[in-house]
Order: sequence, then structure tokens, then C-alpha cells
Amino acid sequence: MPNFEDPNNKMEEAYESVRTLDCHRSRLEDVNIVVLAAYAKRDKDDEPRGEALARRGRPILGKIRITTTEDRAAQHGDVRIILNGDRWGQLSAPMQRAVIDDCLTQIEVLQEDGKTKVDDLGRPKLRKRKFDFEHCGFHEVAARHGKHSVEVHNFKVLFDKHGQTYLPHFEPDDRPTDVLAVAPKRTRTRAKAVSSGSDATHQRGPLATDPLRDRIAHLDQPATILGVAKLELAKKPRKGVIAAIKERVLKLTLLPEYIRVEKGTEADEPRVQLDLDAAVLVTSPAELDTDTLDRLVPGCCDTVVLGWVVDDERRRKEPRQEVIDVVEARIQDIAS
Repeated sequence: MPNFEDPNNKMEEAYESVRTLDCHRSRLEDVNIVVLAAYAKRDKDDEPRGEALARRGRPILGKIRITTTEDRAAQHGDVRIILNGDRWGQLSAPMQRAVIDDCLTQIEVLQEDGKTKVDDLGRPKLRKRKFDFEHCGFHEVAARHGKHSVEVHNFKVLFDKHGQTYLPHFEPDDRPTDVLAVAPKRTRTRAKAVSSGSDATHQRGPLATDPLRDRIAHLDQPATILGVAKLELAKKPRKGVIAAIKERVLKLTLLPEYIRVEKGTEADEPRVQLDLDAAVLVTSPAELDTDTLDRLVPGCCDTVVLGWVVDDERRRKEPRQEVIDVVEARIQDIAS
């Protein structure tokens, strides 16, 4: 069972933009829809344990659930749209809207004599619309049996009847995303603060000890180093990480003072303001989702760390130019 949370801003924006389309606006006008984000449970290393959403053992990006009369009476909505929060940040904005559109299209409002049928509570009666096609099979069976296989037969039927619906959208240079073919990247770093004014929502990222030690060895800003120390000390400290911090922070000239303040033995603030936004970026893996970057980049004051974000983005198979532009603009702001 996944964990369910309120949708993030990007999900809400995608939902609102699709809900207002002509094909959905009037049809679903009286339907109360609740949007939720699903996240897989995590293991001790903050790795997802399985998929947040799946069908027949395969990951999916979104689904709907028609609520019961009991849920409706409790004002829990008529329909729940549940989105795969672990994979959402890996989708482009157009793909996110397409996932929402798919979910809304599955909602069928029952009609009788041109009027909407209602239940005992006066709410519209709904059902989940069947998909136009579902293509399952095995590549090796198709290869062995050719046109006699169910796989090839169904593919040919789809191609013959609806090929012109899909083929015009294939461009020679298009590279389809593999977001459903690989395990979800660890993008659920729970750090939602835009600025470092409040650090209550910042947590240590899932980066392993060795790559984190390497990053710490290249940090020059005490504000970032102390931010990493705070995140590490907030949970069970890892000896290798603490050793790297000690080595980098001028042989403990700043870190001991920071620890004393954290323990409440002194009323004074640390001499160096912590850059927790930079620290979360340091302790998180590459290829963070856009939602997390939107929250962290505006408050990060370390240009070295921001440079790593740009480098990570350019190494992606499909670099997100909007991310590069935002991060580079932030670097320019700091420099000026």
C-alpha cells in the first residue's frame, strides 16, 4: 500500500489546465474530483519498495477510483485521481497533462434520457470507462510465431484501424521516454522550503556515503558544509560522511561551535548562516525532479553546487532546457 499525499503544485497546475478543456469542462461540471499523489514506501536507504502505482505488475503513471456512497456521504469526492508521485518529476509538462487527460477520459457520467443519473445522495452516477485498447504480450512469442501469434494479430488490428491516429505523431528525431521501463529515480527528497529561512522541512538526502564524501571534498562554502552537517546529524550520522566534513571544515573550527548551538548550550546563532537549500542539493542524487529543483534553486547561494546541477542536467539523455535556464539565471543573480 503506497503513501497518499496532497498533490504538489505542478500536479495541481496540470490538472487545472486539463480540467478546463472543452471535452471535460461541461461533461464533468458536477463531478467532485479529488487529486492525490501516491508514493511507494521506502526502505532504510530511502529507496522505493516497489511501485507507487502498478497494473498487472507494470508501473503506471495515474489511475482513477470511483468513490463509494459512504465516501461521498463523508464528502470525500465522487472520483479520486491518483498520480504516481515517484515518477511525476521525470515527465515533461506536456506528458503530465496527457496523463491527467487520460485519467479524466476514464470517467464516464451515466446518462438516461439525456439527463445525468444520480444516486441516493443526489450525486452523479459514474463508472470507469474501458480503454480503447490494451496490448499485452511477449516479443519472443511474436518473433517465433509471426502473424499466427496473438501479439502480432492484435498489433495489426490496432495498426490497420487506428494507425493514422498514432503515426502522425512519430517524428524521426523523437526519442520516447523510458520512464516506465526503468525503476523510478529517487526524486522524493522531502525538502519543500523555497528559502533557507526555515529548515523544518529539510531532510538528509538518499545519496550514498562514497559519492557524498566526494562532493564534500569539493565544497568551499562553510554555509553549505554546515548545512550538510546539520542534515547528517539529524539522523544516524555516518562515520565516513562525518570524517569528510571534519576534514573539510578547517579541522573542526566551525563544526564544534555549530553542534554546541544545536544542543542548546549557547544562545547565539552560528557564525555562518546555513545554506540548507544547497545542502539538500549536495546530499541528493543527480536528475532531481523539477518540483524539488523549483523549491531549492531559488534559495541556494552556492554557485559550485548550482554548477553541479547544470552538469547533471546536461548529462541526461533528454536535458530539460527550462531547468538549465533557471539554474544558470540563479548563478548569474548570485554573481551580480
